[in-house]
Amino acid sequence: MIQRFFLLQDLVTFVFTGYIIIIMFRSLFQFLNRDLTNQIWSQKSYHPYFGNMLLFAFKNSDKSYWETEIDFESHRLSVSIDSPDLTEPSKPQIDFARQIIAGPDVALSRALPLLAPEFERWHNKPLPADWRAALKLMGFTVPVNGNDNNEWELSFESLWDAEGHLFTCTFIDGEPKTISVDG
Repeated sequence: MIQRFFLLQDLVTFVFTGYIIIIMFRSLFQFLNRDLTNQIWSQKSYHPYFGNMLLFAFKNSDKSYWETEIDFESHRLSVSIDSPDLTEPSKPQIDFARQIIAGPDVALSRALPLLAPEFERWHNKPLPADWRAALKLMGFTVPVNGNDNNEWELSFESLWDAEGHLFTCTFIDGEPKTISVDG
């Protein structure tokens, strides 16, 4: 009788311990899979100008944006469109994107005060006058309301290195403020 009691007690302990372990692993799994981006949802849409788009909506809607790709010359441009109100791109945003795509030379010239010295620092050569021999426009962001004074970015890939360094110029108040290099 005493032996059966200890067997029953061991069985209860075993089951209880297993249950605790399962709860711990489930909690650990949930913790490791939590959303660190604060993204709450995404939505696909089709836009007459931008084509297929994907909205990334966040708890802080100021960070929400549409993502798309547009055909440009011989490749596709990555375009992010700020959308704090979670609406599709506005006419001023479409016009802003059209200006960049129609006039990449103008866009590049605006980034040159920061881009040229950084390019020379990375390549030990100045950026050539024909910038297309050294750089390829890879993407840009479209600011809120298409307003040039809001923050936006312009990215160029270097054609002069195997790593394809990406030079990204951030504009604030219509002026280039920072440049970063990835790759």
